[in-house]
Amino acid sequence: MQRFCQILGWGLLSVLLVSGGGMSYLIITQNPFWTESPIRQHLIPMGHAHAAGLGIVTLLFGLYLDKVNLSEQVRKWAAIIFVTGVLLLPGGFILGVIQSGATSAGKEFILVPIGGVLIGIGFVTMFIGMIKKPKVQ
Repeated sequence: MQRFCQILGWGLLSVLLVSGGGMSYLIITQNPFWTESPIRQHLIPMGHAHAAGLGIVTLLFGLYLDKVNLSEQVRKWAAIIFVTGVLLLPGGFILGVIQSGATSAGKEFILVPIGGVLIGIGFVTMFIGMIKKPKVQ
């Protein structure tokens, strides 16, 4: 899972570099997709920023995954839950306003708090693994 977290983190950062250029193009050319929806002008950059921050955090999560005092199975599930949250949270910002004519966030925006809860579960699990003392053999 450590390798998967590293691939996802670098992948997110790479995709964000390209999509940031696309977003800049929409802004500079005053594309109607961008200008017709003020909510889109706010939530897409928020999703973009959250994805960038979470990409970096995912790299750190992957680095520390093997250092926590948890069983292999618990580490695997913590990583799966965390990665799912990392994908859902920024995705909710973007999917909630991607449809044409959006004047408010759509039902897909529910993915944002769900992703936040999953990320929190991953963090708490890692924290428990960090403070847990190793068993003496």
